[in-house]
Amino acid sequence: MNPAHANERWHPSRTPLDAGYALELLIEVPLCAWMLVLCARQDPGRHLFQAFALAVQMTGTVTYYLPGLVQMEFNCWLSLMDRLCGSVWMIYPVLTLWDMLAEIRNSQGDVKKRRSPPEELQNMQQFKRK
Repeated sequence: MNPAHANERWHPSRTPLDAGYALELLIEVPLCAWMLVLCARQDPGRHLFQAFALAVQMTGTVTYYLPGLVQMEFNCWLSLMDRLCGSVWMIYPVLTLWDMLAEIRNSQGDVKKRRSPPEELQNMQQFKRK
């Protein structure tokens, strides 16, 4: 919450806020609805789509909170609570994307044995000696 909320919609001082609200309404809500359908159908492409939807969510969160953080706006304790609650919209996507990466890495580890960098370097040196 910041002083720009007191102005009417699309006032120059609150344009970034309103753009964020438009992003939520016009992009994020349809993405979430589509994601719900993909999950209900167990669509194999849902993981890729989920990564995209999470990236859009994180972008919206950054554009919403960053101006107030950069300008060091603090109006009352509610501002801190708003940012604390809003941090969930950064933490959850990061944890989910991390989990998705781990799942992909584990599934590919069954097909091909992973080598550590020193092991790979050792193999390269042996190749050069031949």
